[in-house]
Amino acid sequence: KNLIWLANNNLTLPELDNDTIELPLKKNEIVHLADYSHLRKIVTRTQKVGYAGPAVSFKICKGVRYRAGLFDVGKTTSTTIDTIDEGIFYITNKRIAFVGNTKNFSYPISKIIKTEMTSNGILIQKENTVNPQIVALDEYELPLSILSLLMNE
Repeated sequence: KNLIWLANNNLTLPELDNDTIELPLKKNEIVHLADYSHLRKIVTRTQKVGYAGPAVSFKICKGVRYRAGLFDVGKTTSTTIDTIDEGIFYITNKRIAFVGNTKNFSYPISKIIKTEMTSNGILIQKENTVNPQIVALDEYELPLSILSLLMNE
């Protein structure tokens, strides 16, 4: 709670020991947060298309049939948020990064145009991208305070 208060009042940000960080750091880069997280993705699925209704088939001649009837074509589309990877979420003074088992991303702080707290995690929107990254953490107060301070500098 003390770290959150210090971050919210622009006094100081936490600094982690760079020797314990597995992320390759740039010159003068300071790690403010490293936390276990889940990377999530918005997934749209379309279910099987089927048809139903009465149909009639007439034999016209050998090998030729005429088929008529009413067909009701339908499909169902659902949007879900799936967990696609787990790993470590980093916030430094220059960028945010996620290093997972199969997926990774790294965005400079200056390229982030939106961060939003949702029921599924922190939604992070980078400029010139359509799909946001969604990072689910155990605790959100400190990461959001750090991100707010860094983005508003």
